[in-house]
Amino acid sequence: MNEGLKDEIRTFNAKDVLVEMKDLSGSMLDLAYSAVLYSNPEIANEVFRLEQTMHSLLYKLRIAIMLGARNLDDALEFVGILQIASAAEKLSNAAGDIAKIATSVDITSYLDREDFEEAILNVKIKPSSVLKNKSLEDLKLETETGMHVLALKRGSRWIHSLDKDERLQEDDLIIASGPTEGIPAFCKLATGKKYNGLEKESEEGIKRKRLTEEIADLITDMKNISELMVGLSYSAVRFYSKEIA
Repeated sequence: MNEGLKDEIRTFNAKDVLVEMKDLSGSMLDLAYSAVLYSNPEIANEVFRLEQTMHSLLYKLRIAIMLGARNLDDALEFVGILQIASAAEKLSNAAGDIAKIATSVDITSYLDREDFEEAILNVKIKPSSVLKNKSLEDLKLETETGMHVLALKRGSRWIHSLDKDERLQEDDLIIASGPTEGIPAFCKLATGKKYNGLEKESEEGIKRKRLTEEIADLITDMKNISELMVGLSYSAVRFYSKEIA
């Protein structure tokens, strides 16, 4: 182990790392679904990169916790921390598995993005956008549209855990999530044009979609339920609630 890694582990804060892993795993799931819904291998590759980051965080956390355990009481407490971290890593692995679909097959014709309770939106900021050169704090997008900015791609660089002072720029690719009702307002702000909904499918496409309608509905339900379960799980731990668990 090199000296740089040793110094990093010595200064590790388990609480901060757990929060980072929780936020990262949640973002990865949203990005993974986004990659599939838009058949975007580029977003999928970012999920794969974040998956490696999660593996690295868990590895360092395990070492830091072993170094910090002084007695049995510490060990018992740290076991719980490791269980949470391992669960977060499993979520990231699941996100990676979902993202792999976007690199191998296009299933967008079978899924209606507007069927999801929690919509995931990919939109690029156009020259006429009112979002351009404004900070997230000034825009208050969640208040105005209900949509939360998960990440953005600027050039070849991805930006996660956006700071409230982050200013959006022309050609930024925005990944946002929120209620489907917020899509029209968010798209209009980002593009400067009225949102007309998804393009209408051809008759042949509609027939093909009907063949897999039940499967698509199941995928939609599984996504919505899985996101609810993740939120409830973290709430159960945070508030030490067996009832929520």
